[in-house]
Amino acid sequence: MAPTDLQPNGMILYPLAQHVRSSNSITTSVSYSFNPLDSDGDGVPDFADPFPHDPTEWADSDNDGVGDNSDAFPNDASEQADSDGDGVGDNADAFPFDASEQADSDGDGVGDNADAFPYDASEQVDSDGDGVGDNADAFPNAPTEWLDSDGDGIGDNADPNDNSDASATVVINGIDSGVENVMLGNGETLADLVTAISKACLESARNHGQYVSCTSQAFNGLVKDSLIAGSDRGKLVSAVAKYRD
Repeated sequence: MAPTDLQPNGMILYPLAQHVRSSNSITTSVSYSFNPLDSDGDGVPDFADPFPHDPTEWADSDNDGVGDNSDAFPNDASEQADSDGDGVGDNADAFPFDASEQADSDGDGVGDNADAFPYDASEQVDSDGDGVGDNADAFPNAPTEWLDSDGDGIGDNADPNDNSDASATVVINGIDSGVENVMLGNGETLADLVTAISKACLESARNHGQYVSCTSQAFNGLVKDSLIAGSDRGKLVSAVAKYRD
């Protein structure tokens, strides 16, 4: 017997005829059996299958349109894939193809796990481990130093004078001598030394002449110690002589 029309619930109605014979007559009764339609043959009838034409899928627990079998997060409608297999869905993973990274809190392009400063976009690395990022560290490979306030190449911690005069030339009392300012060692520059000499002579001299004489003698000592040339001494003395308090 042929099936009747497809029912609204996806089932096909099959009539079954039975014949009962009595002594004087034959009685025919008809009953029906229901076989639900399963278009993709996956064992789940179409009416219960969110993917009736896909034999690999039959459930969508989070209703995100992706079947549970292919959904890496079948109970999370906001995620479907985990390309790098790190347990964080691609939609929430700042680095969906890097299993070692998931977040970039400061948005600097370096993942939090590899970023020494995950909340500071201006820093990513601390090569010497001193807590100061390489970008801000004047001595990125020296863990005992990170500042050079006077720019003399000696870190503040080791510099006995971390406020050295690093100007290009030696200036005495506001007068440029034209003498090149050089490093003398131990964080001191020639300008620092000349300034100290000038200050001491100013304090001890009773008049301008004594001040010039005092500094001139001190500058002679610098020439003797090979800290300056004789021509530089003349320029320094000239600058001192021009000063009037």
